[in-house]
Order: sequence, then C-alpha cells, then structure tokens
Amino acid sequence: MKILHSFLMGTIFYLTAISVINAENIKEREKEYFKSPDYWELTLGDRKDYIESEITKYCENAKINPADIDYVCGITHSLEKVFKDKYWFKGTIGNNINIEMAVNEREAVQLAVIPLKEQLLSNVSVIVSNLKNEKNETIPETAINVFNVSYIKTKEAAYPVPFIGPWPDPLVPIHPVDIPSQETRAFWIEVRTSEGTAAGLYRGTVTVCGRNIKSSIITLNVRVWPFSLPKKQVVETCTWISGAPNQLYRDYAEYFLDHKINPIDTGKAFYNRENGDFSKVVDNLDWAFKHGLTRFQIPRLKGEKLKKFCDMLREKGWFDHAMIYGYKDEPHPRDYAEFRKDSKQIRKIEPNLKIFMAESPDPGLYGSVDIWWSSMPSDNTDYINNQLENGKEVWWYRCGIPVRLKYSMPYYYYPSSVLVDRSSLVTRIIYTMIWKFKMTPATFFYAGFCANPGEANKETYEWETGSWLWNGDGFVVYPSPDGPIPSIRLKCMADGVEDYEYLHILKHKLQNTPSLSDDLRKQAENLLNIPEKLMVNTHYYNRDPFVLLKFRKEVGDLIAKIVSVQSNANINLD
Repeated sequence: MKILHSFLMGTIFYLTAISVINAENIKEREKEYFKSPDYWELTLGDRKDYIESEITKYCENAKINPADIDYVCGITHSLEKVFKDKYWFKGTIGNNINIEMAVNEREAVQLAVIPLKEQLLSNVSVIVSNLKNEKNETIPETAINVFNVSYIKTKEAAYPVPFIGPWPDPLVPIHPVDIPSQETRAFWIEVRTSEGTAAGLYRGTVTVCGRNIKSSIITLNVRVWPFSLPKKQVVETCTWISGAPNQLYRDYAEYFLDHKINPIDTGKAFYNRENGDFSKVVDNLDWAFKHGLTRFQIPRLKGEKLKKFCDMLREKGWFDHAMIYGYKDEPHPRDYAEFRKDSKQIRKIEPNLKIFMAESPDPGLYGSVDIWWSSMPSDNTDYINNQLENGKEVWWYRCGIPVRLKYSMPYYYYPSSVLVDRSSLVTRIIYTMIWKFKMTPATFFYAGFCANPGEANKETYEWETGSWLWNGDGFVVYPSPDGPIPSIRLKCMADGVEDYEYLHILKHKLQNTPSLSDDLRKQAENLLNIPEKLMVNTHYYNRDPFVLLKFRKEVGDLIAKIVSVQSNANINLD
C-alpha cells in the first residue's frame, strides 16, 4: 500500500506540475523539451528558472523594466559551449566584460544575444572599440577579433554524448545574423596583446546593434599583467596538415604556427621521391622557422638518400629539430622485431636522428624509439617514467580511439581527444596535466587538410560531420576560400598551452628571486604542484571550468606580485 500510495502521489505531483506549466502557456515547441534534457541534463523548468532569474537580477540592478527591452546580453567565458537554444545559456546577464591576461597573449570571452520577445532580432552584429588605459595608451581595434560562433551538426558517435545536433565550434568572420525568438547567438571576442603592450587596465566598449533593435553598449575591461608570455614555444603541440597545394599549405601552416602548433610535415611535404629533390622542403622549412617552427618530421628515407637529406639539415642548422617516423604506425608486439631492425638500420646511417612512434612505451622497443606518442589512458606509468628518466621523450597522443591499451576507466573519462561534442575544458586542461605529471611538454593530434567536414551551408555558414564515428576527430579548422576558419577547440588548445606557459614563468621567477618572502614562495610551490581540487590523476579531475579559470588567475596574480617585488616590468625567457 505504501508503494502504491507513493506512486499515486508522484503521479498526482507530476500531473499537477504539467498543468501548472501548461497554465504558463508554454509553446508547443517547448513541450518537446520535456522529452530530452539539455547538455547539462536540466529540465525545461530548471533552464527557464535560471535564465529568468538572471534577467530579473540584471533588470533590478539596472532599474530596467523587462517589458521595455527586446533582448539582453549574456556574458560567459571561453570554456562554455553556447548552444542555439536560449534556455541552455549558463552565463550571466550584464553589461560589463572583464578579461585578465599577460603580454603577448590571446584571451577571449563570449557575448550571447538573448531575445526576450516573440520577434526575430534582425541583422544583429557586434562592434568593439579600441581600448585605452589612464595614460591614453591603447590596445587598437586591429588587435581585437570578433567572430560569430557557428555550428556543426553532429551524428551518432562511438562514445556517450549528451546531445546530437548542432554544436558550437566554427568561429566564422563577423557578419550580421538573424536571431529567432526562441534562440540565442553568441559572438566570440578575442583580445590579443603584443610585446609593446604596457601593463595596466584598459577600457573600451562593445556595441550590439541590429536592424530592428535598440543598440546596447557594454563596457569591456582588460587588465594586462606585467609579464610576457615567451615567443618561443615551451610546449610543442604538433600536427600533420598535408594534402593541400603548396601555397594553401603555407596558409594553413602559418595559421597553426600562430596558435603555437607545429605542422610537422613541413619537413616532408612536397619532397620529390622520384628524383630525390628536396628544394621545396628547404623553402618551406626556411619559411616555417621564421614563423616559429620548432620540430618537424622528415621523409622515410634509406641509405644514401637519408644521409643526403640529413647532411642538408645539418648544413642548415636544422638537424636537431628533425625526427623520423618509426617502422610501423601503432605497431603490434608481433611487429617489434622488425621495428627494432628498422631502427638499427636508421641509427647505422644517422645515429643521432630521433625516431618517433605512436606507441606507448614498452620494453620490447626500448632503445628503438626516442620520442614516444603515448595515449593518455595508458596505465604503463612505470614504463613511461623509465623512458623519461633515460632521456627519452613521452608525448601525449590525442586521437579518436587508441589501440591495444589497458586503462582503468572508459576512454571518454580522459581529456585525450579533440572532439566537437565534449566540453571545452577537456581540450584545454590536458596541458596543465602535462605539467603535473611531468610528461614531455608536447602533444600530438591529427588535423589533416583532407580530414574536414566538407563545405559549409552558404546560407547559414554551418557544417555537418561526416560518417566518421568520432565527431570532429581529424580537423580543428574549417575550410574556406578565404583561408582557415578556426574552431573553438583550436582556441582552447592554444589557451591550454598558455596555461602551461604561466606555470613555466612562475617556476622561472621562483628559482630566480632569492628575495621572495616565505609566504609568496609557499604560494608558488603550492600552485606549481597543481592542487588536488583541480586534478588528482588523468581521469579524475574537476569538470567545473571555473576551477581551472580561477587557478589560472591565481597563477597570473602571483607572477604579477613577484614581478612587483623585483620591480621589473617584463619577463623575457627567449
């Protein structure tokens, strides 16, 4: 009877709740939301409550009647996925944007335009002014990029996903957009400081305008810390992008290098195997080193051809940056004997040429591999530590799915892939993990020119994933006649590299500031050890993006304090 009573009371409660919501004149379209929760697994009621409470709070503080405005502006960080559905927005409503950043850094924030009435907002766009400090020094408009956040429609995947449909990822050149009443659109605002940017607080405005709406002006505050991120790569994030014609290849290579990612096939793309001509390779390498290249792959050559190629590299001073791929991709243990034989032949010709391989460290290949690409879920920590202690490099390899690995949790628990339908946090946090777990500061992923989602819908500027069961695996830029279009994933990877650089600078300052107080020294040591509130191991880390963002701020604030102690305006690690 108790069970029956509970069931009847629950049913009555459910029907009462439905009748109350129906009494609020929920649109037919919105009724469908009861059948599928949002990305955060919240019900429609919870979603509406959140947005409405944020709007109410904003209007009360600004002394505005909600009935008098057509829309509000939502503000959120770069790690939130802002979907089309306006009830999915999880940021705050306001008219102030705050950014903190170092010199020589990019930092972004998202602004969402959220309709309040049953009308289409037409031709909505965003304009950002230059930024000025109290000394009238500026961060010019040319250093501020604004993108429309666009979408790629995902398909059923080979891993659990919270939502199948349009995911925010492409960042397309700014253009006016129409916003239906039940949706929202986000704009990605990216500020970039340069070596000449002075520390201090800069202010400017962000103007939201449109054809049938009243313009809104939002204050943009950018605090620049008194230290600079290094020009030279500290973390080597590598990828292949071969498949494009030479000039287009350079366009994409330059774009990746500008985001601190090495297009490693620069050392082998356009090599002529028929006649052994490597003149185009030399031209590309010469160009790439001027744009920040630090590591590259050479062709799989043998005998005199390998010797000749390496002699050229030595003559140019590039040999120490070169590496050659091993015998076989992701070799099975039955391939190890041939792998060892192949490496021995390479070493006979070029003893100091580094051999790399997409394989987790294994004693069966010790001595035959110099640079291991280990999948993050690999539990062979003893093998990894053995190779690191013996002067070898172990990078984390980001891919759709690893092979022949044993690990303690399902693969999707690890931030080890670059997928569209996962949180932005997993794309970024891996670089802080590299620091904590003392891996070689490098990662690899594949972003081939040929692996792309195809052409965009010319009317909506949206894409659709292909048949591959790992949505977004294999590309982090979108093709366009005007050059590469970045993804949110690419920007978050670059932010993750900069997180590592913050820690690198903090360690440098700690080691080179003997006058530092015990209190500041202790704070620095605690941050450099990476607190457990942020992560414990590679599959047990804090999924709340605010924890990582707060950690970054703590590191930046502490570096600024140490710089103040030193009375030194900048750090130069180049």
